[in-house]
Amino acid sequence: MTEQIELMEHGTIAIELLTDDRPERFSGTPAEIVAAMNNTAFAPMADATAYMERFAHYAQLVEGHAIRTGSATLFLTDLITRGLARISRLPVPDQ
Repeated sequence: MTEQIELMEHGTIAIELLTDDRPERFSGTPAEIVAAMNNTAFAPMADATAYMERFAHYAQLVEGHAIRTGSATLFLTDLITRGLARISRLPVPDQ
């Protein structure tokens, strides 16, 4: 059974990208996370939209996953539900 998740476009979250041996951790709004993922990619794209499209293309080719690229929120939701990323706990702010 697939867990139902709902990300908010402007809400802050933290995720771990699980596509490599060492999970990468990102936090921020979905748009900020996708931009950071692009910036740390082996071959960054010109913008976040191009990055999502390339990532989705390879996820379909290699693993058969359909990843939506209409928005950063849809993109991250699909990464999480397909097991390519997971929600992580946000760091506790300094007191």
